[in-house]
Amino acid sequence: MQDGFYKSHAITADIAGFLLAAFADPSNGDRVAVMTGPGQPVAGVTDSVGGTAAHGLVDLQLTQIADLRFGGVVAAGDPITSDAFGRGVKAVKPAAGSVVWCIGTARGPGLADDIGKVLISPFAIYG
Repeated sequence: MQDGFYKSHAITADIAGFLLAAFADPSNGDRVAVMTGPGQPVAGVTDSVGGTAAHGLVDLQLTQIADLRFGGVVAAGDPITSDAFGRGVKAVKPAAGSVVWCIGTARGPGLADDIGKVLISPFAIYG
């Protein structure tokens, strides 16, 4: 895990470490859940511990370089979004009228289930 700014958030269910989290209710922003696809607004990267519903909180890294579990082949510089399990995957341009939310860019290559480095700089790609 790298240094950076961390913020605790309430969670809706258990969430493992090194995954992307999304806002459970984007109009509120208080609670987060595992990001289950590129169409969800990204909230941050879970720390190495993650969080359990019994505890009710997870720490999210919001700045600098984070450790993230990859869900497929990633190259340095790739824009990173989420697969269905909160793992980082290369973002692709969406269809017209859709949006892909990205956490930032990969700092190096990786394969599925590798823990790789991502420079956190959230952005969206519009189709």
